Amino acid sequence: MTVQNGGIVNVEAKGTLNAGQGITVDAASTLTVYSQGTLTSQSDITVSGVFTVNTGSTVTDASGLVVNPGATVNIYGTFIPGSTGLSGSGTVTVNGGTFGSSAHPLDATGTNNIVITNGATVYMNNANPPGSISFGAGVGNTLILTNYVTSITTPITNFGAGDTIQFLGDKTTFTGVTATAGTVAGTYTVTMDAPYNPITLTDVTFTSSITSQITANGNGTFNVPGVTDAQIASAPGYYQLGGCFLAGTAIATPAGTVPVETLRAGDFVTVETDGQIAAKPVKWIGYRTIKPGDLTGDDAHPVRVKANAFGDAVPARDLLITNEHCIFIEGGLVPVRMLVNGSSIISDTSITSFTYYHVELEEHGILLAEGLAVESYLDTGNRGDFANAPVPSLFPSRLIAVTPTLRPAAPLFVDVATVKPVWDRLAARAAALGMKVLTPALPLSDEPELHLQTADGRALQPLKSVGNRVTFAIPADAGPFSLASRTSRPCDVVGAYMDDRRALGVSVGAMILHAGGQQIAITAHLDGAPLAGWHAPEGPTHRWTNGLAELPLSAAPGGLDMMLDITILQAGPYLAAPVLADALAA
Repeated sequence: MTVQNGGIVNVEAKGTLNAGQGITVDAASTLTVYSQGTLTSQSDITVSGVFTVNTGSTVTDASGLVVNPGATVNIYGTFIPGSTGLSGSGTVTVNGGTFGSSAHPLDATGTNNIVITNGATVYMNNANPPGSISFGAGVGNTLILTNYVTSITTPITNFGAGDTIQFLGDKTTFTGVTATAGTVAGTYTVTMDAPYNPITLTDVTFTSSITSQITANGNGTFNVPGVTDAQIASAPGYYQLGGCFLAGTAIATPAGTVPVETLRAGDFVTVETDGQIAAKPVKWIGYRTIKPGDLTGDDAHPVRVKANAFGDAVPARDLLITNEHCIFIEGGLVPVRMLVNGSSIISDTSITSFTYYHVELEEHGILLAEGLAVESYLDTGNRGDFANAPVPSLFPSRLIAVTPTLRPAAPLFVDVATVKPVWDRLAARAAALGMKVLTPALPLSDEPELHLQTADGRALQPLKSVGNRVTFAIPADAGPFSLASRTSRPCDVVGAYMDDRRALGVSVGAMILHAGGQQIAITAHLDGAPLAGWHAPEGPTHRWTNGLAELPLSAAPGGLDMMLDITILQAGPYLAAPVLADALAA
């Protein structure tokens, strides 16, 4: 198929075009695949004009994409290249879309410039294409190199905070990143250090905001913020090179408030100690950029503390912080997630991409962020969560062990008796200020939808239920079972002031198996046995499931139909409807 003489071909929404002999788009001609459209080519797609793959559309090419000089190729959706990959010498802009996949990475043989912008992802098989790679605007731009090589000579330009280069195909453990001067002024050679098989990118330039912060170490190497230290992901054979308070947060200093992202080690900030104000130097600034999919659950969105939530002009403006960041109140530290009330303090699900910063002092202290007293960074083992950390780590627990070198500035308050009165006061203040409740209480249910689930996924419903005893009929030799139910978290159905984020199914007491005239007491779950799907016992008489709990029926005689009585001591409350977005920014 040839589009020529200024012609226009559109694959409309939900439309499909299958080109058996390839596609040619001549100069001044246009081919567009609209949202949910599908284009399949059995041979090369050759572009000299304009080719657009819109968001939500998919193009599959059995051969290759040839982009000639002067052509315009924009990939907002998904383009899966064929065996000959990308060739020619024109520019391909991947604008929020995906070029290639892990199963079908791009083989680039031409001198094309590939622009990765606005959260786009490019999978590349050959790490040294003869063209160039440019990172554009937006966060979350990702280049994935699926063919592990130790030297990458392709020019990589405009690499900035939030951009990522990932390496697949090897299990080398990297120990850090070293940056040295490149062969051309303004370029750098970046080496991912390792005892064996280090990776060197020989021609890298950074965004102006990073370049302005680069400092020489005096030994021929450079400190490049967000790049000098490697952020290494957890999946085996998967490594990445990457680019609290969210950017823009005003931190109090002796000279006035400044945005947190402008602070540097050695700068002085205002610290509150025993009711007195003092100036303390910054030891370290940690930061990391989050994009959709990096985090899940409670961590996926920041918490918005609205202006005046705690008092007049406290905070002075809306304050955005991560959910575990602690507020200093009542002489102690309370994680802000425990103060979320749906009106003055919300989980802002409208924000899915963000960069957060933390400020470390020589000693843990209390800073003023937008006028609100909050904690500085305390290294509880999570320093590696930051893009510029010297040691990588994966979301450790926030349990704080007080040592001579790790001493919190105030005690951590997470008990209901202390936190709920604070929560109540903040909620009452929000109501008095007329703040709209963006997340009204959802209806609750005590119905657990209890059933047994077989190994192959079949459900057995209860035979009868009398009081708190539920009886199941179990066919002979039916195989292993799990006790299945709905789940809920106390922090969701009771209140954020509950520091219990376990998914709780049902609380199980005694279990009696009736088989062949025998009554067999099942006690393994109460004895503390390590059983799949059970939370730790809270006492000798009951134990909570997590919604799908292994039933310890190994003592059951074979070949007999059986009856199983299960005593349910507590079920629910559960959310009567699925949990929707917590809140939108107002």
